[in-house]
Amino acid sequence: EKVLTLIVRTDTFIRFFFAILERMATLGPLALYRKAAIPQGTEVLYLDLGTHEQGKELAFTIDHILGPIGGNVKAFGFEANQQTHSRAVARFANRANVTIIRKALVFEVPPNGQIKLYKDQEKGLGDSLYRQSAETEVVECCRLSEFLSSNKLLKPSQIRLLRMNIEGAEYDVVQDLVEAGMVGEIDGFFGMWDDVYKIDP
Repeated sequence: EKVLTLIVRTDTFIRFFFAILERMATLGPLALYRKAAIPQGTEVLYLDLGTHEQGKELAFTIDHILGPIGGNVKAFGFEANQQTHSRAVARFANRANVTIIRKALVFEVPPNGQIKLYKDQEKGLGDSLYRQSAETEVVECCRLSEFLSSNKLLKPSQIRLLRMNIEGAEYDVVQDLVEAGMVGEIDGFFGMWDDVYKIDP
């Protein structure tokens, strides 16, 4: 566990360092001191998979990261756990640009459109489609690619960001996007995906 944590932190630092170098190479050496900005009128599609704790990360991203740099932000949060979903819905009730959806994201949708969610004892923070436990909840499920297509969410000149923390189902989502030919449509992937390894090394 300690070795895995060290690898993740080292990888994060290396990626951060290369992101700074890429920014300087693209925008010039003074880019580090320039405030980031999204061109006015540009739509940002932000997908938050696994809202957890009342959508705290989703709210932080909208209010403190995307909000200050402009752009027209449209966000979708996916949360399968009923209680956690309800808390997130209440938190974003007055925000027209945020939609919270109670569905699990999978690669293969069962014929009845439902899947078993294994619940943890950490207020929904570790609920998983793969890490089995005694307490379960049956939830509706879908493929992210089909959700994006059926709702016509992908538009030209749009910035698309995807954050995932769905306890091992991240692999399903990436596999789905690859098979649907949509993985290249996402401009940025974010999240800690070490649960994929924990469930199946």
